[in-house]
Amino acid sequence: INQGDYDPKGACFKDSSDLYVPSDDVDLNEAGCNTVCADQGKTYYGLGKYTNDDDKYVFACFCGYDKPDHNNIVPPSQCSYTCPDTENERCGGPSGRLNIWLVGDTPATTASPDGR
Repeated sequence: INQGDYDPKGACFKDSSDLYVPSDDVDLNEAGCNTVCADQGKTYYGLGKYTNDDDKYVFACFCGYDKPDHNNIVPPSQCSYTCPDTENERCGGPSGRLNIWLVGDTPATTASPDGR
């Protein structure tokens, strides 16, 4: 895969959390995180967990400008966390795994303009 020619589309990544700034206390699902990062003018968004300032391991939305390295894609099973209050949206996994998307690339935005 050419690093310049791919869209992460929610793939599970290792070693990528340092590319992004985490925000907790936000809508912790794909559409909510996409909106948060779009409002910040960022290019990529991710969902996962990190250790916050209170030393608690919490879910967070990660926003950033840098494309994750395609060599850091790991099997989807390594992103085993389900986002809070969702049935099947993935929110990263142990050891800093993140699910990462391009801002604007979310299932919530794939409906046709007439709503069908």
